[in-house]
Amino acid sequence: MENKYYNAKQMKTEAPEEAIEEFLGVPALEEEKGDWGFKGLKQAIKLEFRLGRYEKVSGRESRIARG
Repeated sequence: MENKYYNAKQMKTEAPEEAIEEFLGVPALEEEKGDWGFKGLKQAIKLEFRLGRYEKVSGRESRIARG
C-alpha cells in the first residue's frame, strides 16, 4: 500500500492519469479502511480537480461518504 501510494505520488506531474489510477488502487489493498486508503482517495480527488474534472470529483465524494 505504502509503496503504491508513493509511486503514484512520483507520477503526479508527468503522468497524472496513471497516478489517479494508482491512487485509486490503494484503498483496494486495505483490509480495513485506514489512512493509506484515505490518502490515496484524497490525492486522486485533488488530481481530478486539477485536471478540471469536477463532475468526477463530486461523484467520488458522494461514493466516499456512502462508503
